[in-house]
Amino acid sequence: MLDSTTIEKKFAESERRLLELQSKLEKVTDFIENASAPLHWVNSRAEIIWANQAEVDMLGYTKEEYIGRSIVDFHVDKQGIKNLLQRLQQNEVIKDFSAQLICKDGSVRDVLISSSTYRQNEKFVHTRCFTRDVTTLKQEEEQKIKEQVEARKNIEESEVRSRLAIDAAEMGVFDWDLSTQTFFSSPRLIEIFGFTDPQTAHQDLINCFHPDDKPLRDKAVAECFTKGSLVYEARVIWPDKSIHWVRVYGKIMYDEKNEPKRMFGIVTDITE
Repeated sequence: MLDSTTIEKKFAESERRLLELQSKLEKVTDFIENASAPLHWVNSRAEIIWANQAEVDMLGYTKEEYIGRSIVDFHVDKQGIKNLLQRLQQNEVIKDFSAQLICKDGSVRDVLISSSTYRQNEKFVHTRCFTRDVTTLKQEEEQKIKEQVEARKNIEESEVRSRLAIDAAEMGVFDWDLSTQTFFSSPRLIEIFGFTDPQTAHQDLINCFHPDDKPLRDKAVAECFTKGSLVYEARVIWPDKSIHWVRVYGKIMYDEKNEPKRMFGIVTDITE
């Protein structure tokens, strides 16, 4: 049988431990309640049974206006959140579920929801949902996409203007892939060298240069790989043996290793 002194000591020890547990519980509760990450619980009837301050602040409600209502009321996609709750009740773990939440002022927040379930004796009790507000990120992404679309549109318009200018000036265009030695010639460029066959080979064009001007052409091409651009004027001899003058402009494009990759250029007939 325990004497009164021993009982008092044990009672005092139990009280001390209880106070310690209460203190720890208060700290944990305070941490969760005031965490910067929005958190909430939803029961089997889709009712919000708890939410921390960050959750209600994100949407602009008070806890009294938020807790106790159906979580479905706050989602744009009603069926989507119902399907999510069904998956959670089947003990599925959800990560980064994309959703849109309706704020008190009527605005919509884009969020990612990660959630798992709390169970007792294998029975569903409530969800544990972590909500991440990605509205700003999505807006920035949409703005970036908009800018990319606008830039692409500007490039396309610029290309159209360039093609119109080239066609108006009756210029020939070439695209020389230096890695594969594939040479594309526009129909007008073929005509400037006196040919009619659109499949005329690059070497056939080179062979048209006047023997006295061929060294000038070769030197200009060799130097352009270090200078980055190509500019020269030379005579070409057509298949009918008539002599014509051409002016050639080219620009080198480099790869990430600063190696010459492609050459784009235009050729103009300056015979007149």
